Amino acid sequence: MKILTYNLWHGLAPKGPLSMEFLEPEPRRKIRLKMQLDLLKSLNFDLGLFQEVNPLLDRAHQLQAHMGMETFYQSDLVGVKVFGLGLPGDLNSGLLSLSKDSLQMRRVKGVKLSGAGRSFVSPWLSFQLREERYALLTETIHPVWGRVLVVNTHLHHGLELTEALQEELEKEATQLDLNASVLSEILDRLQKGNQRRLMEMKRLMGVIESLSSRYSMVILGGDLNARPDGELGQLLKDFGYKDSFALQDEVKEAFTFDPSANSANHMIQSKFPLSVKFEDLSFSKKVTDRLGELLSRHEASARRIDQIWIKSKNLRFKTKVQMLGFEEEAGFAPSDHFGYFVELESL
Repeated sequence: MKILTYNLWHGLAPKGPLSMEFLEPEPRRKIRLKMQLDLLKSLNFDLGLFQEVNPLLDRAHQLQAHMGMETFYQSDLVGVKVFGLGLPGDLNSGLLSLSKDSLQMRRVKGVKLSGAGRSFVSPWLSFQLREERYALLTETIHPVWGRVLVVNTHLHHGLELTEALQEELEKEATQLDLNASVLSEILDRLQKGNQRRLMEMKRLMGVIESLSSRYSMVILGGDLNARPDGELGQLLKDFGYKDSFALQDEVKEAFTFDPSANSANHMIQSKFPLSVKFEDLSFSKKVTDRLGELLSRHEASARRIDQIWIKSKNLRFKTKVQMLGFEEEAGFAPSDHFGYFVELESL
């Protein structure tokens, strides 16, 4: 089975408390979206898991017509809307799963992973006052693998606190003469992003475990906004999942989020504000600039945050993995992420 996960990049950034703006000119965006269509048409994949599909319904219908595949969708970031009209404008984003007709895929449900308790989202009607994250669950019956649960998700966006980042912050704190309590506050704010993603994945694992008696296998993919060798990856391993990247005969590191190899889009994306704020800690301009520079550099580091994980009760698998969607003749890539494409074969 050929499986693709790909963040298609909605290309929006906050303009104010209740508004969003496109980061690129409309003609460029239209060219980029056409590049996506052409790329997807050329791949002949069986199953596609897409994130940041915006506007969700329009693009779902467009991809269905272009690809001739079954479509399943789940809204995630919408705002307050009635029939698509409301605030913030232009944002009606979500998850989209595509499958070949031969898989006879069926929707299981959408799962809310984080967000306010009384909110609700759909492409037509929504009440959502802050960022929320969801997962889309579908299922198929494979002639060899049995009943398979397919999970498409996009976890919380935010700078990941890694050991390397913490070490550099501690070194910088010494040079800038920051006291221990201030450093602790900065690390705590960074750690909240990690904790939120872990909470979202734990909630998702709970839902999947509650359905586990129905399935012989789970395919979980999407934009996890975390490296596979960190806490989130360890959580998945603890639940019995295998990183499809590690199932290759020859493993050579590759990155799905790589500003140096995707420079044109990331030059635009650099306008997106950092997810961690620290200006309220009364730093001098020098300290604020140094910390902002450090965090921005780590945010721009190359990493594999788009992943596909496999869990099977009885089977072992091998994979071939490739990254796709690199910069083209137009001078830019179809998205700010690269697609993660896996050929999955049971042994």
